[in-house]
Amino acid sequence: MNMRQWVKLPSAWMEEGGLSAFKWRAEAGASETAALMVLMAIAHRADLEEGIARATYNDLFAATGVSRTKIADGLEILAARNLVIREANGRSTFQLTNYGKGRPLGRAACETFIRWQWSYADVRRLLSS
Repeated sequence: MNMRQWVKLPSAWMEEGGLSAFKWRAEAGASETAALMVLMAIAHRADLEEGIARATYNDLFAATGVSRTKIADGLEILAARNLVIREANGRSTFQLTNYGKGRPLGRAACETFIRWQWSYADVRRLLSS
């Protein structure tokens, strides 16, 4: 798969302070971190028209390096916060919410993020600062 240098990511939720909800919590462990990593993997695979991505758990594991359990936890968090719609277009599909024309979109440097192969510890340090 050719990796795009930049991907579109809906940004209204971040502008409203939603990013600060992703914090390391003892009771959740790495689930919040995994959610952000999974969100980036989905954004990278999303089509440019509707924000729909087709990705299996194996694809998400290959992109993030996190366990299937943490991928599932991350997807639950993303769905609960209305950032991703699961099975939007059939099995193994995800849709970024608030994606499309007229909606605020930011650019995420996905290629660099994945190429660096950030670990849980790296992302945890960023989230706790």
